[in-house]
Amino acid sequence: MSSVGLLQVPPEVLEAIFQYVPKKDLKNFALSGSIALHIVSPILYRRLSLRLDAVPHDCTNSRRYPCCEEHCLDVEAVDSVLNSSARALNYVREFVIAPPERTPRAMRQDAYIPPPASMSHLPRQRNTLNDRDDFLLRLVLQKLGNADLENFQSISIPNCDISTKCFALILKSQPNLRTLKLGRVGIQKQQDRGEIAELESAQGALNLECLEFGEFKEELVLPILQTLRRCAGSLRELNIGSSCMSPTRASHTGARFSPGSREIQSRKRSDPKISLPSLERLEISFDTHFPGFLDLFGHLVENCHRLTRLRLNSCDYSHNFILDLIDRGGASIRSFQTNSCFWPAGSMRIFFHKLQPLHTLKLNSHGNIFISDIEPVFEHRDSLKRLWLGCGFLGLRLEEGDCLCMQTFWDPDTCQYPLNSENWPLLEELAMPNVQWENIPLIHNLRVLRLLPSTYDQPRHRNDHETGVTRFVKKLWEHSMSHYKQRPKLEAVIVGVGSRSERYVEVDVQNPAYYIIRYDGAGDHERPKLRRYTDLSKILALKLCAWSYLFEARIPDGFWEDARQSSIRFDNDDEINTGRDTLPGRGIYDSPPLPMPRYRTVRRDSDIEIESDLDILEF
Repeated sequence: MSSVGLLQVPPEVLEAIFQYVPKKDLKNFALSGSIALHIVSPILYRRLSLRLDAVPHDCTNSRRYPCCEEHCLDVEAVDSVLNSSARALNYVREFVIAPPERTPRAMRQDAYIPPPASMSHLPRQRNTLNDRDDFLLRLVLQKLGNADLENFQSISIPNCDISTKCFALILKSQPNLRTLKLGRVGIQKQQDRGEIAELESAQGALNLECLEFGEFKEELVLPILQTLRRCAGSLRELNIGSSCMSPTRASHTGARFSPGSREIQSRKRSDPKISLPSLERLEISFDTHFPGFLDLFGHLVENCHRLTRLRLNSCDYSHNFILDLIDRGGASIRSFQTNSCFWPAGSMRIFFHKLQPLHTLKLNSHGNIFISDIEPVFEHRDSLKRLWLGCGFLGLRLEEGDCLCMQTFWDPDTCQYPLNSENWPLLEELAMPNVQWENIPLIHNLRVLRLLPSTYDQPRHRNDHETGVTRFVKKLWEHSMSHYKQRPKLEAVIVGVGSRSERYVEVDVQNPAYYIIRYDGAGDHERPKLRRYTDLSKILALKLCAWSYLFEARIPDGFWEDARQSSIRFDNDDEINTGRDTLPGRGIYDSPPLPMPRYRTVRRDSDIEIESDLDILEF
């Protein structure tokens, strides 16, 4: 847009202002409108958002995918950015490319059955920008770079494959950038040798504090390592790898930087080290896309004494990298979170012995993991505040005897340190498999309990959990009163429901039931009230105990310790605030996030109104 009009100010803001403006002449309205625009501009133009459009595309494999779609930029939106006035661009702090809007498919309520061929599928997506859109994106980035924005801090392009030219342009035009989140870099684009050589030899310091990138070709291994050297003094958070699994082609990884290759061994001896003195958070996902990169990076990295949080998702090769990291200053890790990692037997045991006392531990026991790998967890029981214990893959059935967590932490014949307040004095948040209610440990200090979907027990309907929750809370209350002479500290129990077939388990993680324990008006010896909620927004509105990540509808993304505020959505699909409806006249400039929407479910075969509070605990 070439000019900024008063009508771009939200209507509710204008109504709140103009009701106090004298209505004698138009001069008062003009002055008030000018002042209002000046006041709201820092908020109104804070985020520049371009949404990708889904365009139908011919599919090469129509038997499995009835249709395909290609993601393209809106040319009119790009023109608006290129023609934007200095006033609008001067306030921009974030640039975001959002995915196409789509309605998520509802989860099935019956047992898992492969969908028939006639059922409509989500189209296969081609996330690679074509040459035209890649050129348009570079024009927008160049426009932002030429504007010399004082407050520009963040670029987020996590949903598409950008070219190496775009990556090089971002680093060149925005040296003061604080946050850079990219998806796939140069996977299906022809590599530009000039930009690659420029990135490898660049020496100017970068001020990046958060760097995130997904897949990349082996030609970008050295440019990315050089980028890490350039932002070594300021980098606090590093996320490597895609957030979801995608097919890995041999051409993506190649043989040049395969683990143990001659080039990697040579560069381990000759390349300069990478010092990361400010790094605090590190996340690695799907390392099968870049095993050689981790092999080289783990040997070159040093001086990461401030690293306290480590999160690993679906990793097969990162165990040696983690050991190198710990040996080179990463022993100060306090949060260790793993999910679906297949490492050699004994790797977990080595990690636990080398780490200092942990405060947070997330562990899914499967793959090449034995009880001897999990038992060293007991060394951290005096310091653990947050503990997540899961068994197997979500959605795949597992026999009860195969769950190592059951044998290690709940079996009275084999457990060395049962879960109680004496053995785990600081434990406040616990996520565990949904076992029988009589097997759930009684922990006086526990504040939040989440029962994960069971992969071996027959999933039960939400109605069936009410009796179990009631009995458990009553049993815990009696236990605390008899042993500690005070009421327990438990504030909430979160339970999911699901269904299963002979092989698969389908879990309703979207709509868990929240059982909130209320002590309002109750004395030290009075029993509490237990209320069930299915609407998370209602819990937030009442300012109840929704402070924990265990309240997430889905399995939490990101780090467990990240604080949540009542005004921030719990669903991480829309962290960048681009999937909502905008007010009239907002255009491509988004305002701060709106309040979190209500989560609704359908309650069947019950005479209980789910939107109303329900006292279900009676003694």
